[in-house]
Amino acid sequence: MAPRGDKITERLPELPLNYDGIRAVAPEFYRDVVSTCARACREPAANIREMKDFVKRYVEHWVDCAWLPE
Repeated sequence: MAPRGDKITERLPELPLNYDGIRAVAPEFYRDVVSTCARACREPAANIREMKDFVKRYVEHWVDCAWLPE
């Protein structure tokens, strides 16, 4: 994610290898990402717990992701 209007957004196609352009994200999903990150950053144990819970909430979304651990 990058802030709207930030100069880095103009260079994104040059930087990440898999950047595919700007995509719309459901507001509910975005709010869940932000609130999960807020809870996760409090302490290391919270980070692990929150990230695992997040993946479980969206397990269908991650099915075809190469990074998903088995």
